[in-house]
Amino acid sequence: GVTTTGVTHVTGNMGTSPIAETAMTGFTLVRSIDNEFSTSVLVTGEVTSATHHSPTPSKLTTAISDMETAYTAAAGAAPDSHELVDGGLTGQTLAPGVYKWNNTVSFSDQLVFNGTASDIWI
Repeated sequence: GVTTTGVTHVTGNMGTSPIAETAMTGFTLVRSIDNEFSTSVLVTGEVTSATHHSPTPSKLTTAISDMETAYTAAAGAAPDSHELVDGGLTGQTLAPGVYKWNNTVSFSDQLVFNGTASDIWI
């Protein structure tokens, strides 16, 4: 599932599958009139799950397939950066690229991915 303590802000859409919308806690989700997505004051975009009405479940199935393809491609990608700031990413802005850490990666505040919709971060 996905949980927030209320200090989260997501810009863009987010979703879960094959689990239900109830697996996303702390977002105070409100269903759309057509039940195809939900909204939250913590998310600028749509929140979707396998329990939303059609065509949402089939879109999520496509997204999972795309994720599996991306994972396979990422597994073979050579890193552009190793051990960036020892894994403490709070306040960092990441440009598109391939990042690798051998230890724990964490952030407790803002982390920015700076690029365009066609850029890739791995």
